Order: sequence, then structure tokens, then C-alpha cells
Amino acid sequence: PSKQTLIELQSRLVADKLPQDPIIDRVEQGRRTVASIENLSSEAAKRREWKVLLEDYLVKDPSQHDISPKVWEYLRQAHKGVYRIDCGVEGRDEAESKQPVVLVLDEDKINAVLSDPDLFSSEEIGGRLETFFAPHHIGMDPGDRYWNESSATNAVFYKYQDETAFNQAFEIAKAHLDRRKLISQSASDQNSDVSKAFKIELTREFIAPVLADISKTWFGVPDGTHFKSGAWAWDLTMGADRTTRCPGDFLAPSRGAFYPRPTAAIEDYAQRHGERLGQGIEGLLKTWQSSTVEGQLSGQLAEAIGNDDLLGRNIIGSMIGMLPPMDATMRFVLLDWVDEKTLWQVQGDLYAAAAKGKGDPHAYDVAKAVLEEKLKRSMSKRPAPDLLYRTAKKNGDIGGVKFDAGDMVILSLVSATQAGIQSNEPSVDVIFGGHRSGGARNRGGNPHACPAQKMVMGALLGFLTALLTAGRIQALPASLILEISDWPPVPVPVPKV
Repeated sequence: PSKQTLIELQSRLVADKLPQDPIIDRVEQGRRTVASIENLSSEAAKRREWKVLLEDYLVKDPSQHDISPKVWEYLRQAHKGVYRIDCGVEGRDEAESKQPVVLVLDEDKINAVLSDPDLFSSEEIGGRLETFFAPHHIGMDPGDRYWNESSATNAVFYKYQDETAFNQAFEIAKAHLDRRKLISQSASDQNSDVSKAFKIELTREFIAPVLADISKTWFGVPDGTHFKSGAWAWDLTMGADRTTRCPGDFLAPSRGAFYPRPTAAIEDYAQRHGERLGQGIEGLLKTWQSSTVEGQLSGQLAEAIGNDDLLGRNIIGSMIGMLPPMDATMRFVLLDWVDEKTLWQVQGDLYAAAAKGKGDPHAYDVAKAVLEEKLKRSMSKRPAPDLLYRTAKKNGDIGGVKFDAGDMVILSLVSATQAGIQSNEPSVDVIFGGHRSGGARNRGGNPHACPAQKMVMGALLGFLTALLTAGRIQALPASLILEISDWPPVPVPVPKV
């Protein structure tokens, strides 16, 4: 994930923009790209090129910025959104690389795959999670163990209200920004030559700390002893001086488990950081045995599960599934708004709605009305995750394309969401594995669809609203560094006696 982040933020790729070329030209360009791959004489070269297409932002040269979206458009139109890659996609070794792949790019067909666990298995995800951390129900196919370990946890997440999450996230982000404002105010008061403004690098100075704080509110993690607040780092130290980081140590295990073809480096980080997660939660569970379980969700989970081992696995497993996509979504959305120069329009829309008497710009109903569709559109350009996968349990076909037992089925969520933008109907449901219309158990749908979709969307809106209402925002030349100024005075907190 760190390599991907560096490439994305330093090169500021413009693939997300979905240039509005005539659709027929884009489809033809996609066709030519696919034909050029299929005409390669080397099977290894074909596998490499498919990996480049699938992992657009990780391995592709920035000059090739719009190739993948055009290929997805071609495959949706000419192949009805399903394409068999007989040669496979480059993996860690020869056996993995030669595994045939069926690529699914249409939202309805993606949902059909996700909703048929009898035919398409999640157990490879489970195997990876168990290797990196521990068993978790997100990587189990439905059966007695799956329902026993998932039902109560999913129900707790499913009933958590988006407005509650919004308010929590807003207050957390506002408090973080206010602390920065107070430092700036103090410096300006002491020296009139110092402007009342501050620069903030969003990835490490805003996104990581607010995610850590919301995690503490929800899960009691980080607790300051077994887990500390911290972003991703290259440090691999496994000694006693290396406290587990939140959200930083959750990123590699997530990508290693949920991405179809993680690199050897990602797997190495996933293994090492996953071990830290295991050590951290083991220590925290021991602390909770002699005290109160901290965190609103963890407290509810403890009451519902009543099993220390399962409680720990479900807390950390849920955070592995939740924090990295939230981290990536905020980065991608803010980069999109800055890059497209719409950040200030979005900010203005929020205040304009308040000026028209629609309510406080900090209020949930105003933020939801003004920001939610803009958030969904940006999430659809570059969803997190952008890919998922399943393994075929037996022979069958998807949309007339045959597959055999053991084939990997790669689900291009980014293709589905970008198609929604082109039809002017952006939707983020597929990013969460489909909408849970069937309740906490999601009967008839994907049993693994995220039960926390409302909660996560509410929190994202809260974080963004706090940033947008923090003052005058100026984008600096470096990606995702902002300068904030011109805010009303922030009262200095009165120390508690």
C-alpha cells in the first residue's frame, strides 16, 4: 500500500478523471489494447500486461494513465462484462501465474458472483487472513462456523446509525483541527509577523490520526499501551520497542488478504504487521479481563459474543476490513477534489446551503444533502477496494463465459463504479460488496456484504465536513498538503480542576 500511495500522490495520475472522449473511440482503443496483449507470443508477457492493466495505479507508468478504463469499457460492451484470461495473471510464482482467471466487470454480474457462495468461495481470503493474523468470518464460506462467528457481530455493525457515526467523526476531526489552530493562534499572538495559518499534510497529519481516534471511540483501539496512533511506516522492527500502530499496521494485512495478486513485498509486510496486530489484541484482551471493555462497538460485541478469542478476532478482523478502505477513500476523494479544483465549490455549496436557511453547515442533514452525492461520485472514480476475488468451487459459466473449478474470479469494482458515472448513476454499493437489503444476515444477497456501510459513510461525511468548515483552504503544490487560514478564534480550553 505504501508504494501505491507514493506513486499515486507523487505522480498525481489523471486516470480517475474519466476523460469524456467519444465512447466509441474509447471502446476501440480498449479493443486495440486487448488485441495487442492477446497477440503477444510469450504467455509470461501476457500475464504481466494483464497485471499492469488490473493494478493500474501500482505498476503503470503515468503516461499510460487512461488505458485501463478504456479496456473496461470495451470488455463491458463487446464481451458483456465477462472476459476469460486463459493465460492467467502474473503472480508470486509460476503455479499462481498460470491459474486461469475470469474477469467480471459488470455490476449485476459482480453481485451475482458475490451472492452465490455455493459456487464461488471466499476461503482463499480466509487462508491468507489466518496466515497473517487469525481466522475471521469474512474469509469463511457460509456454514455453521460462519454463522456462529458472524451473526452477532454483523448485527452490531448493521444497527449502528450513520448520523451517530457522522457526529462522532465530525467532533474528532474538528478537535484535531482546533488543536492545530490553537498552536497557530498562539504563535501569531506572540509574533505579529507570523500569520494565523497552518499547513497540514493530509495523509499523516489528518487522515491517520482521525482514523485512530474514531477507532478508539468504536473499538477501544488504540489504547496507548498495546496499540498506539500511527500511520503506515516502512519499519519492520518486531521487538518490544515496536508498539502496534493504528491505522498503519492494518493496511498491509488488508491488501495482502483481499487483493487478488499481492506482491511478495506486500505479503512480507502483511505477515509482519499482522503479527503485531495479534500481539496487540492479545495484550488488550488481558487488560479487559480485569477492567471494562473499551469502545462502543467492542463493548456491544463483548456482550453479544462472550468469547475473548472470538472477540479479539472479530475486532481486529473488522478493522482490517474497515480502516484501509476508509484511509484510501479519504485520500482519493480529497486528491480528486483538489486535482479537479472542485474542493472550493464543494466547500461553497456547504455554506450556501446553510445561508439559504437549510441548517448549520456542520449538521448531519445539511452535510448529507450537500456532500453525499459528491462523495459517491469521487469514490466511484477510484473505489477502495478497486478489486475483489473469489475462487470457483466447480465448473460453470458467468454470462456465457465458462470457468472451471479452481479458477480465480476477479471482480473489477472500479469498472462497475466507473460505468455508473458514465450513466450518471454513481453508486457505491458494489464497493461494500452490495447493499444489505436482507438485514444483518442479508438473506438472498452477499453474506459478506459490509454490514457497516451506513456507519462508514456517515464517518467519512463527518471527517470531510469538519475539514471543509475549518476555514479558508488553499492547496499547495505538493499533493494533499493544504494550508488552512481565516478561521474564527478558537477558545482556549479551560483546564479541568
